[in-house]
Amino acid sequence: MKIRLSFLAVLLPLALHAQPSQKPADPTAIAPSTEPYQIANSGPHERVWQRPVVDAQGVTSAQAYTELATGLNFWNPATRNWEPSRELFQITKDGFAVATNGQHKTIIAPDVAAPDGAIDYLGPDGQRLLSNPKALVYRDVASGKSVIIAQVTNCVGELSSPNVVVFPTAFDSVKAAISYTYTKAGFEQDVIIYRRLPSPSELNAELSPDSTVLEIWTEFLTAPNPAVSFGASAFDQTLDFGQTRMGRGVAYFQNATELQPVPLEKTWQNIDSSHFLIESVSYSKIKPLLDKLQASSAPANKSETASQTFPDRQKLVTAALSKRSTSRLIASIRRTTELHEPGLVLDYQTLNTSQTNLTLQSTTTYFVSAPVNVTAAGGSPALTIEGLSVVKFTNDPAAKLSVSGPILCKTGPYRMAILSSMSDDSVGNPISGSTGSPTNFNGATYISSSIFGSNSYTNSYRYLRFAFAGRALDLIDDSHSDIWHCQFVSCGVAISWCDDCSGAFYGIHNALFAQCGTLNGYGGGGFKGEHITVDGGNLGACSCGNFTNSILIGITNLLYGTLEHCVTNSSSAGFFTSAGAGNYYLANGSTNRNAGTTNINSTLLSDIKQRTTYPPIVYSNVTWSASTTLSPQAQRDTGIPDLGYNYSPVDFITHMVLITNCSLTLAPGTAVACYNWTGIWIQEGGSITCIGTPLDPNWLVGYQCVQEQPLALGGSTASWSVNAYHTGSPAPTGAFRFTRIVTSPGGGNQFYNSSWSFGTLLLQDSEVWGGVNKFDGAPNTTITLRNNLFNRGSALSYTTSVTNSLSVSNNLFWSVTSMSFRPASSNLWSVYNNVFDSCSFSFQPGTVSASGNNAYYNCNKQLLPTNASDITLTNAISYASGPLGDFYQLTNSPLINVGSCTADLAGLFHYTVTTNLIGGSEIKETNSIVEIGMHYIAVGSTGQPLDADGDGLPDYLEDTNGDGSYNAGDLSNWNSADTDGDGVSDYIEYLQGRNPRLSGTISDTNGVISLRVFTPLK
Repeated sequence: MKIRLSFLAVLLPLALHAQPSQKPADPTAIAPSTEPYQIANSGPHERVWQRPVVDAQGVTSAQAYTELATGLNFWNPATRNWEPSRELFQITKDGFAVATNGQHKTIIAPDVAAPDGAIDYLGPDGQRLLSNPKALVYRDVASGKSVIIAQVTNCVGELSSPNVVVFPTAFDSVKAAISYTYTKAGFEQDVIIYRRLPSPSELNAELSPDSTVLEIWTEFLTAPNPAVSFGASAFDQTLDFGQTRMGRGVAYFQNATELQPVPLEKTWQNIDSSHFLIESVSYSKIKPLLDKLQASSAPANKSETASQTFPDRQKLVTAALSKRSTSRLIASIRRTTELHEPGLVLDYQTLNTSQTNLTLQSTTTYFVSAPVNVTAAGGSPALTIEGLSVVKFTNDPAAKLSVSGPILCKTGPYRMAILSSMSDDSVGNPISGSTGSPTNFNGATYISSSIFGSNSYTNSYRYLRFAFAGRALDLIDDSHSDIWHCQFVSCGVAISWCDDCSGAFYGIHNALFAQCGTLNGYGGGGFKGEHITVDGGNLGACSCGNFTNSILIGITNLLYGTLEHCVTNSSSAGFFTSAGAGNYYLANGSTNRNAGTTNINSTLLSDIKQRTTYPPIVYSNVTWSASTTLSPQAQRDTGIPDLGYNYSPVDFITHMVLITNCSLTLAPGTAVACYNWTGIWIQEGGSITCIGTPLDPNWLVGYQCVQEQPLALGGSTASWSVNAYHTGSPAPTGAFRFTRIVTSPGGGNQFYNSSWSFGTLLLQDSEVWGGVNKFDGAPNTTITLRNNLFNRGSALSYTTSVTNSLSVSNNLFWSVTSMSFRPASSNLWSVYNNVFDSCSFSFQPGTVSASGNNAYYNCNKQLLPTNASDITLTNAISYASGPLGDFYQLTNSPLINVGSCTADLAGLFHYTVTTNLIGGSEIKETNSIVEIGMHYIAVGSTGQPLDADGDGLPDYLEDTNGDGSYNAGDLSNWNSADTDGDGVSDYIEYLQGRNPRLSGTISDTNGVISLRVFTPLK
């Protein structure tokens, strides 16, 4: 059964005072921009597109996205600028096809059999590869014997499109072409077979079809020795010629409606002083594709080329392939519009590997306009995906993220990353050319992952949403990885993997598949799926899918899957209910609640207890004028697991909820999602108290961080959880502690305190992820930022005339842009004991006289004046993960014991920055010199905040001001279980609503902590 969370505070009957009313438009909302995007910045693989947008107050800001494509630009030494690469060949006066407007260069001879080299390729780093295609060969791997099916013959090339040269009759004995394609990202050679090849046994009785491979031989007349590594297959080499990589090739049937490629294996052979690239594919695997071709008109036994059998490769080269013709066709590559018939394509391609260690940054919108080939370097992941990043893909099926190396998903609950179509305007910034009506495109792959050089790692895909992909995840070389808490929406193929390459797919743990096509194990590999919801699609092509605690709706082909504690049905009617942009919460009274088994992955079982199948309550355009407390109402799945996909909990979805002349309190653990710019609007006389606990924080998020539908719930995709805009008095107040504030994926505002600032604002012990944070303040206002994490986004405080108070201490600003603390007078503000890690300061970083003991790493500027107590680090700060977060410091950190005061004076007596233990408990700061940077509450061996007197109330809560002393304003004595000595423990008195210090009820005298909403820690 489920356990409803209970609190001392009472949830007021909102219907009594939450009446809908006609509201004015949000005065801070940004109108859609009609300005065209312009290029603001360029690099080798990226372009930043930017345009201005203006809000209702006339404030102008920039709307931007980053276009990604490997080789997107090339460096022009004449102009000393990055210029757009062009995928095209130009025909020279002597008939050659030349491509030079890119990071790599290519020259193609008019004759594919040119004796001195047909293909001349120059890599991005100057490595030259001069090559000739040579022959098609059958080789029996059991006996080592080979026969040549066909050799390359004289043939004039045709420019069939601006970047494609085709040699239509390139072989002497079979009807087949060779095609060369020049792209920004690399260079491709395709052998296209138009007629059915004879069986190996037809050509030579010594070859067995079951053990024979088809080989494509290419000789390299000039080439450096490649660095050779192996991927998932022990027989497939990856070849690196500096920054040019030859990865795995594939065979596929051209113009097929469902592309199911067969991998080609590749080896580099030095034979008889010659260098050959030999690509091979099992004849038995491609025979079904060959059978689709038209039969050859010539009998197989008439082929003179195949009449000789070679006992090994050495003899084949010596007797046949080493005889180079001296004849050459004197002709020119000509333009043609001829369309060749469909055929079987066997390809290899070079990849530009100069794009390494790509990070998709939080709250940034990316546009993948062409292939993006990412490799790993220096021991870092090839691709890092941060939560709240948005990646949009063009309609071209070739535009995808091809990743060679580890993938790290720095995502989490309420911090999903979203991958979608360029025409999906429901999240992130719109892309130039968007239609606003996304669809999926057959063959378009979002992430294609390959493991090269080592099988010692696995990739874990976590908290990702894929929408409108032809193929969302292609794990052909990455089958030992797994999926956690992901969503797949309107994808043709959600996940594909190949058992023949690297074994069965490890597992899918809590995933939603909404109106997708297939889970496609085209090599026959199975998987284990737990807590899966499927609504429509085809779970076929899997030989052994095992499902637990899952709901499978409208499945057309389950094949041999085994089901444990699962339900199947042809229709979803009655199964689900919708709220906001989430369509797969379980219906009220569903029999699928408490219907699962706990016999699932132990980590998943723990995760599920913090998730829910219950929908949020939605409030839109309402005014609350009576004090209200919001508490968690979406029941967490803490008992017997519910079936199907479990969401990160959202208790309330808000839009334009106006708080006027009353208080709004969020009880610990409450999650509120907002939409259409402003969620909660605190006006004159209003206040918000949003205080969680270290283990049960409050969440203020955008709905897209949780819900799956690519649907804009209003005119704006950006979020602003709490807006303090007001025109009268008294100014609203706000207190946020142990609160995690997460912008919408792609960006939005967080705190924007300018001329309509909170009268008083406390932000303490909280995390702010992305978005715009502006702490200018208004006259006679007070803003305190104490012990917070600001993760990316921007933080700008700039004023020239306002007299106000801003205190900034012990915060960690991590990769924050537009940093500035610039008061009207340098004596008005104070900035102490903060860490600025990889931050970008504006051109006027600010002058603050009351500042010092701040640490800087990898920043472009520092606050003025610089102080002797400031620390400029030359080495990156090493962070560690601990019980409450990922930004603990190591015990040898240079930021230990170098702050401006003792920790008790900073209110951090009960905190720590390390995970170092004594007697199973973390070491408190107490009254030592305070560490620079953000702190966490010290916890014991059970992970609970320390409780010295064992009275059930943690030390940090009893000692309200955090100075370690028992004094006025504290809830109780943290060193005494019965502060007032009346024989009743402080904890019991607290639960009864009595003041543990003295007789009477608890009152909030300090304006910092609302004690009445504290929930006893479990």
